[in-house]
Amino acid sequence: AVSTQCAEGVAAIATVRGAQPASVCREEGLLVAVTGNIYWKDRELAQRAADGNDAQAIVHAVRRDGERFLQQMMGSFALAVIDTVSAVTRLAIDPMGIERLCYAVRDGRLVFASSVQALRAHPAVQTRISQQAVFNYLYHHAVPAPLTIYDDVFKLEAGELLVFRRGNAERSRYWHQ
Repeated sequence: AVSTQCAEGVAAIATVRGAQPASVCREEGLLVAVTGNIYWKDRELAQRAADGNDAQAIVHAVRRDGERFLQQMMGSFALAVIDTVSAVTRLAIDPMGIERLCYAVRDGRLVFASSVQALRAHPAVQTRISQQAVFNYLYHHAVPAPLTIYDDVFKLEAGELLVFRRGNAERSRYWHQ
């Protein structure tokens, strides 16, 4: 079962970069938080977002389209969809990777945030510097996704969906160039 601590990750995404507030919606077993600038391909979803917020539109899209809900979205975004009934959490970022989400799996639980610094603030996330990441940074002047500077802390790649269930995280591309 999804614990009440699922809200911790949502709180971390909801406080992303002060300037762009996240929209949050909790409805009938779904908890959604999203930040960014979403442009909807579907008119009905665009109208729901205009009448309420993007999180409300995502709740409707998930119920209507299932895993394909991401195909209705364009623009820059980072989102979390937590299904408390089926105990499944989905994280995704936009196809261009403008927004970001970092995550770690600790003791069969998913911890996520909009930055590594926010993720490290969670008491379950103990970090140590990754030697591979240091090499990548010195050689490439960057630490490419999905790696971060820390061992066992990852970031989503552009157009990627993470599905977390029963203590396991599975990543896949929802958007193909």
